Amino acid sequence: MVYTGITDHARLRLMQRSRLPLHVLTDMLDKREYVDLGSKPGILKEHLLIYSRLDERWYVLIRDITSGSIVTVLPENYHDSSFIKIKESDKQSAYDLANKGRGSRSEFISINLCFNDFDGYRYSKKIYSIPVSQVDLSQESFLKSKFIKLLKRKIRENIARGLSFDDKTGFVE
Repeated sequence: MVYTGITDHARLRLMQRSRLPLHVLTDMLDKREYVDLGSKPGILKEHLLIYSRLDERWYVLIRDITSGSIVTVLPENYHDSSFIKIKESDKQSAYDLANKGRGSRSEFISINLCFNDFDGYRYSKKIYSIPVSQVDLSQESFLKSKFIKLLKRKIRENIARGLSFDDKTGFVE
């Protein structure tokens, strides 16, 4: 499974500067729905351009090349004034990536597992997704459904791979 590290600083900047939920951002990164703007020689940070449909604006994510974690989220104008102006062609590419197949693609419910590593970096892994069309329930009913019970069982079966499940709280740790 693919996972994307997000530092606490980046999570804070995302919440301050965008309405984009963290899981949507990590999905965009995992699906490579970004334009790589490159990096400066000798600096181990790369700049990734994304387009947020929710905000209708562009953001630049700064990713640490060595750890792969996103360290901050910059609005387009901040990046333009502090680094280099973003090319219109790159903005169009990021826009196209964010909107590709929107009309024909069915929506999915994704179950993500979030955890911190020993260094304090937060990661998110998609562990399951199901098309919305297969779920004919309210959100509350869905959370009590056979599907969720099956998911809990599958998590229990994967304890050997480092996952654990607490029956009392229902939290995956």
